[in-house]
Amino acid sequence: MISIKKNIVKRTIVQGIQNGLQEIKEARLENIKKGIPTSNGLSLYNWNFFNLGLKNILEVNNIPFFIAHKNSWKFFLVYDEETKDLYAIMRAERLENIIKSKGDCSEHYINALATLNNCSASEPIEQQLSMLYSDNDNKLIERKLLQQRNLLCSDINLEDTSNFYVVSITEQMGILTNVSAIQIKQGFNIINQESWNEFIGTEYEEENKYNITNPEISTFAPKVTLKAKKRKSEKKSIV
Repeated sequence: MISIKKNIVKRTIVQGIQNGLQEIKEARLENIKKGIPTSNGLSLYNWNFFNLGLKNILEVNNIPFFIAHKNSWKFFLVYDEETKDLYAIMRAERLENIIKSKGDCSEHYINALATLNNCSASEPIEQQLSMLYSDNDNKLIERKLLQQRNLLCSDINLEDTSNFYVVSITEQMGILTNVSAIQIKQGFNIINQESWNEFIGTEYEEENKYNITNPEISTFAPKVTLKAKKRKSEKKSIV
């Protein structure tokens, strides 16, 4: 039986993704108003606004998160205290490209974090290595992956972490259309996948943007737009 708390963590992450996409849309509109003529580096720059929407809801709901970095790239790691699971968020298209070209992405941070699904971080480093490589593998690369993982998770107690998942997202015009948690082993082998689409909500009132409560009480009520409120008011005045 999946606990209520676990569902709240999942709901919060999905809501944070939707809030992040909304932050990007608002930033784009602001750029249009200012007449900014170019959009150099926009695909990477947008993640700053995305992370803002995610950060706000995680803080409000007291869900632990950490900002990890690989060179100049910074990204969020979300931690579920009950299940001991660790999550990173990535666009589905990007994840698919990494998996397809796994030979060229062996030192990618996703591959480093995926070692958590191969072996327990509480084991001695040599024992972890023995669970990662085969006779044909490069032991030096495996050791680098573990070192990279430990550096990425320097603010996290890895010995108290069970599994790592990539939260894969697909969106169209700023609307979240698909989200799933994918468990990957080192080497980019998918071992488990769970759809989170049930947690995708419709539009929200601004005041309910960060409200995640008991999942038995719907927090994903459709947004009542200003136009709808106006029509309702006009009907009352006519009567």
